[in-house]
Amino acid sequence: MDRQASRAGGNVRGKVTTGLEQRAAALALAFTAERPDAKARKAAGRALRDTVPHEAHAAFERRDSVDPIAIMRAQEKTRLAHLVPLRHARMGHLEVWYDTIDSDALLESLSPAARERAKRIFSKAIARNHLQVLVKMTDLVDDRHCIVEQAPFVVRETHTSKGRPVTEALGYLLADYLDSLAPDRRALLSRYQVIDVAQKVVGVGSVGTRCWVALLQGRDADDPLFLQVKEAQPSVLSLYSSKGSTFKGNEGHRVVMGQRKIQGSPDIFIGWGALDGVHFYVRQLRDMKGGLDIEPGEISPGAFVEYCRLCGWALALAHAKSGEAAAISGYLGKSDGFDQAVGRFAEAAASENEPDHALLGEAAQRGEVEVAGGGALTAAVMKLTKCQDPRSL
Repeated sequence: MDRQASRAGGNVRGKVTTGLEQRAAALALAFTAERPDAKARKAAGRALRDTVPHEAHAAFERRDSVDPIAIMRAQEKTRLAHLVPLRHARMGHLEVWYDTIDSDALLESLSPAARERAKRIFSKAIARNHLQVLVKMTDLVDDRHCIVEQAPFVVRETHTSKGRPVTEALGYLLADYLDSLAPDRRALLSRYQVIDVAQKVVGVGSVGTRCWVALLQGRDADDPLFLQVKEAQPSVLSLYSSKGSTFKGNEGHRVVMGQRKIQGSPDIFIGWGALDGVHFYVRQLRDMKGGLDIEPGEISPGAFVEYCRLCGWALALAHAKSGEAAAISGYLGKSDGFDQAVGRFAEAAASENEPDHALLGEAAQRGEVEVAGGGALTAAVMKLTKCQDPRSL
């Protein structure tokens, strides 16, 4: 090792060390250092109230210079141009990690009326599997299942937005994605054959980002697997950090790490990869997921409150798994101060949604923002600006 390498590696007690030895020493120190007990961590959280009191969370301030349409246009710069118009503590660490909200615990927490509705939702979710997608998204062509095109929402492309042939792109992405899977999952996935690939529009906030659906076949035509390949962009929260994004790796990896931390049973095929400078994460398209329609008229005020309570339960468990549960508990305390502050913030933020949506409708009418569907959809956008106040439910 030359002198320059010696200086780079460091020197401990006269011994030249490598980068690996330095990392090993740092890890040994980090894992053997004494940890503060739960009481101390809770006290540290309580002390944070002096820096950030509960009342501070109620403040909703937006500068007059903030233009919601300009923000939307800035986001569109990284999205596919032809799709943009469609977008308009007391538990121990292991106890917290293994704690989940299963169906039995969820049902037990609900009122009798809500419990029956939840059972129906569970039954429907169980049916939302790959075979259901096979029937919904494919047709048999020459005894082979093919994804049905439904332009502009599902389109079979020959090349990616970067100009690379889809078959070639699939090979490169699979090579990167498979490296992110555990060996047992990699072996399982290798038993499947890719049958068809199509570009798909999903969600609302994701419209315009790159998203692909791949149909794979296992034992036979009745053993399908649908994988969704979604573009992963930097967290929107990084815009509000003075340091910007603190994550320097693949953004898909960031998304996957977050999901693995907060979900009790994460998708066995969830992973990440990159292609031509674009980051992606991969997951199953349907994995027995369910949901609740919370549109006005579809849910009673009482059921809506129970639904919100379940969301709070899931959110609290996610924070406990991904953060410091004792410190969070100490900060929140036993009063409802934080609850009331967040409630006031939510009301203030909600009051901005209607005028922001009105600005979108006006921009569409002036032709400044293109809306898929033409005049009819523009009229619908304008109509939606007169939405019902959620507080009147």
